[in-house]
Amino acid sequence: MEELQAMQAQDPQKHAVILGETAQIDAQFARAVQEFAARQQQVQVATQQYHEHFCKQQDLMFAAANTELVSDSAKHKQATEDALTYLRENGLADGQITWLWHTQPWFRAAGTQQALYDASQFRKIKKSIADGRLRANEQKLRTMPPVQRPGASGQVVSDDDSSLKQFNARFTESGSVRDAARLVAERRHLNRKRRA
Repeated sequence: MEELQAMQAQDPQKHAVILGETAQIDAQFARAVQEFAARQQQVQVATQQYHEHFCKQQDLMFAAANTELVSDSAKHKQATEDALTYLRENGLADGQITWLWHTQPWFRAAGTQQALYDASQFRKIKKSIADGRLRANEQKLRTMPPVQRPGASGQVVSDDDSSLKQFNARFTESGSVRDAARLVAERRHLNRKRRA
């Protein structure tokens, strides 16, 4: 600054030229900053439009793969809550989830949505098994009659036969493979007798 003041006193013309050039540089810099801000805003708008289009496209792909969620709003709401619970249990805060959902294309991708849905459903099934909600179904399966194979006779060998009881008792005591084979052989023998 002192040099400019000294120059103004010694050579006012040169001082005026330097001030004019400095003003031009300042104006060019201001225009460049404005152009940069305008371009940055254009890029942000274009990025936002692309993100919105991408998200809509991915949401439609996920919906096409999971039509039961589209047709039933209660299921959709429950699936959303299950996914949020799953993410929270894995350490994500609500703010992080919201930020990821609205800003990160990879998080909004149909594949990620499907993986989240599947993981939350698996967690829900696993939890319901642990809670014992499926035990009733397991008991139903246990009480179902044995499968009748093609070509097998419909007659079941009764345990009334004393020889069969003997083989059964021997196998129960020993648990050996040899006694198991004898028990099976005796059952087959009794079945052949009854068919004849």
